[in-house]
Amino acid sequence: MMPGEVVSVFICEQGTRWRDAVRRFWGPFQHLPGPIELDPQGSSTHSATSRSFQTVSLDRPKLLAAIATQRESCVVIWEDHAGSVRDLLAAIRQVKKLGPVAIQCVAHPRSLDAAARRRVSAYQELGVEVLIDAPERLPQLKRLVNRSMDRI
Repeated sequence: MMPGEVVSVFICEQGTRWRDAVRRFWGPFQHLPGPIELDPQGSSTHSATSRSFQTVSLDRPKLLAAIATQRESCVVIWEDHAGSVRDLLAAIRQVKKLGPVAIQCVAHPRSLDAAARRRVSAYQELGVEVLIDAPERLPQLKRLVNRSMDRI
């Protein structure tokens, strides 16, 4: 992946919490050192090494279809909730097989009961790279994504 390219961030969640947070922390109005320049289309860029992120919320079947046709590396953020653990585990496995995903992340509740801890262990066993418990941790995830993209 080259600097200045657009990275797709696919989010599968019940509401809009994580989508809104990714847009806030990774979008054009984030707090960055140095000047922000506008390109002719009005999108902001930070420097020649910055990436922009296109955030898309999709339900599980549409997300899997999008990954299957994805040509560039991307990021997938899954919301953990007790309602459909088997489906989520199957989707994580399928994404690993489908396409060029740089990072899969599971957003989980801050307080983990015993069942949630078992789910988190299962996600880690499947190779989920990042577990995140609060939107305030998204800047750290963004740094990890950028480092991962630099190696691709």
